Amino acid sequence: MSSGSRDPNNSPVPQRQVSAIAANLAEWAAQPVKAINRRAVLWTGISMAFVVFASRHDPQQASFARNVAMIFISVHGLLYIMLQRTLTWLRDRGMVEAGLALRAYTAPRRITNLDLAIAWAAFAAIISLTRVLLARLYGS
Repeated sequence: MSSGSRDPNNSPVPQRQVSAIAANLAEWAAQPVKAINRRAVLWTGISMAFVVFASRHDPQQASFARNVAMIFISVHGLLYIMLQRTLTWLRDRGMVEAGLALRAYTAPRRITNLDLAIAWAAFAAIISLTRVLLARLYGS
């Protein structure tokens, strides 16, 4: 089955939608790794700063920040699995562009959602460690 054709075992999808998905996947796969990584680091850093800033007046700041981090860990982990499975499913049904996108997503130098989940886990650990160190330092 070539890219853009229908699988007769599944519900029919209009040809133009299949073509649009294939074009988007091809465009996404062609993006430079450095640009993708830069955006991922930038938006994750902004999100982390926002969490710290938004919780600065909360008496349970560390708990709030850890809870938000746990949500992001879960979301990024689920996105990683869903994206891998969806791209594999599309590739197995003959969409060449999905295979290209999967190869680009799993490239060793590319930051994936799994990497971002790990970054949020490190953020949660740093927040917890900071809280413990400050408690020992100030005796509270």
